Amino acid sequence: FDSDSDSDAAMDTLSACEDIGGTTEERSRIRTGGEAAHKCVVEQDAIRITYHAARIMRTACQEHPERPCSGSSLSVADSDNSIPDLLFNFFAWLLSADHDDDFQAQKMEVHNSTLRRRICSFTQDVMFHVTAAAPPKHVVLGLALHHLFRSERLV
Repeated sequence: FDSDSDSDAAMDTLSACEDIGGTTEERSRIRTGGEAAHKCVVEQDAIRITYHAARIMRTACQEHPERPCSGSSLSVADSDNSIPDLLFNFFAWLLSADHDDDFQAQKMEVHNSTLRRRICSFTQDVMFHVTAAAPPKHVVLGLALHHLFRSERLV
């Protein structure tokens, strides 16, 4: 290895890490090269990838055709249709280690009912916060309360 080229690479890494605010100690380790330089580059890449993933998910939510929730369309299938496949798959990959190499465009099959319910809950919350459209679980909760207590004031 050429020590001058290693030093130049470490300085390039230092510049990159300053963009994400590395600590003074990390910067001094980067100047001398080594593990800290690699760690900072990996962290910077992770931040960039996470940012772009968030933007992609937001766009998928905004571009997903809105399906208004009503009392007549509250089946599990209707609930699934209210969620973009990409967002559903993201949470399936995040919450389960079973799908390590399962990259597909269509909605994944999740056979564990508890995991599927959690994924649907999280994705409906994300859809609500991005689009401000009422998710099926909010409609179902209101209907259940009304049915149980027969009071419109609760709803």
